[in-house]
Amino acid sequence: MKPFSPRELVARVKAVLRRVAQESGSSSGQQVLKAGDIELDVAGFSVRKRGVPIELTKTELRILQMLMQNSGRVVTREKLSEAVWAEERPDEHLLEVHLSNLRRKLEDDPRQPKHLTTVRGIGYRMV
Repeated sequence: MKPFSPRELVARVKAVLRRVAQESGSSSGQQVLKAGDIELDVAGFSVRKRGVPIELTKTELRILQMLMQNSGRVVTREKLSEAVWAEERPDEHLLEVHLSNLRRKLEDDPRQPKHLTTVRGIGYRMV
């Protein structure tokens, strides 16, 4: 006897393929995402600001990719956490720590961010 139906197998395979496509950036149809003077090479896992390479962690890259794919729109904390950590639900403070680190690396003045802004009580926006 099979552990699950063929339909369930197809649904699971499609879900995995969808996640892989999202991580590789192929779902956006773009290889390089741009927001202001920041460029994210999705396939190359690299970030540049005004042409200067910036080193980010894997988690920071995932957060930045999600925000840049939704540039100009607010991304809720829940959507960001889901995109970065999938099924796991880390402490909400962890997302704030990663965003603070991103601001420190990407912004000219992290205390007055121009690229990565907070929408109080909702989430974040890449401008």
